Amino acid sequence: MIQKSSGIYIHIPFCIRKCPYCDFYSLADTTLQEAYSVALMRQIRSAPSVAADTVYFGGGTPSLLPAEMLAEILGTCRQVFDLAPDSEITFEMNPATADISKLRALRDAGFNRVSIGIQSTDPMVLSALGRLHTSEEAMAALDQARSAGFENISADLMLATPFSTIDSVSKSIRDLTAAGVTHLSAYLLKIMPGTPFDLNRPSLPYEISNFSIPGCESRHNLKYWRLDDYFGFGPGAHSCVGRARSSIPPDLKKYIELWQTPQPSFDCFSVSEGPVTGEDLIVAGLRTAEGIDLETLHREFGTEMDGGRMERIRLYCSAGLMMQTGSRLRLTERGFLVSNAILSELI
Repeated sequence: MIQKSSGIYIHIPFCIRKCPYCDFYSLADTTLQEAYSVALMRQIRSAPSVAADTVYFGGGTPSLLPAEMLAEILGTCRQVFDLAPDSEITFEMNPATADISKLRALRDAGFNRVSIGIQSTDPMVLSALGRLHTSEEAMAALDQARSAGFENISADLMLATPFSTIDSVSKSIRDLTAAGVTHLSAYLLKIMPGTPFDLNRPSLPYEISNFSIPGCESRHNLKYWRLDDYFGFGPGAHSCVGRARSSIPPDLKKYIELWQTPQPSFDCFSVSEGPVTGEDLIVAGLRTAEGIDLETLHREFGTEMDGGRMERIRLYCSAGLMMQTGSRLRLTERGFLVSNAILSELI
């Protein structure tokens, strides 16, 4: 198997305030930012010096950290990893933290992609989601990102929310595309156990879709769908290395304490989540437009599409829901709309 460049994920577990639907690990307490950045850089320095071509700062709210701190963390990544000259280097930003000076400093530090958590441009939807920004501030954040020199700008859009309608979603899409975003991530609201929204749970499905202009696909996210190697740093971060998954427990204080001890190893605080399977490749790969290669599925995982599954695939192809070209299998645009039903049949 050809060795591919890895992805680097950096988790920043700080927020101004937790959104009522969010279950990503983060704390509305910024007093440990400096201690955390020191611990984080120690973990990065302990990692193997692999070749990488994507770095993704997620959260939480990475844009809540000072620009100098984010630049120093990125600089540590450059020292440790063999980053390709054209690496995609992304940070997530809440519009409520948009600051033109910080954006310019981050662009100068080498960040070349920003993912902005806009969710909607409808005031009623933003209020229902507990977002801190207004629709005007969301559009202003896009303007500031462009003014700071960012050409690759992604925006998050949340669907199936309280007060959302076809018209409000359509307007949000028009607003964002007119503002020049190059990538759009659209999510259906998922009610997670333990979140405030879980106290009054409606029955809602979950799906994730990503759209971009050609050449602006998220190279980092594609590593997740292709099951390529990626290394996660920070509490709550996940890794997939050598077809084996692991995660770091979501405990900020224990993480900081661990990395204050002498000579800890990169994965000493990690918890194994088991090996990647052929079914994982089917589920992840068929979420992408490129689909999966059946020969790769068999060669790397020993997984074959048996007679029953091949019969289902032929039925889906004849119904216009799937396409097979040689050993390459993918869903059509119509198939994407019913992907969960198809995947449940195939696995």
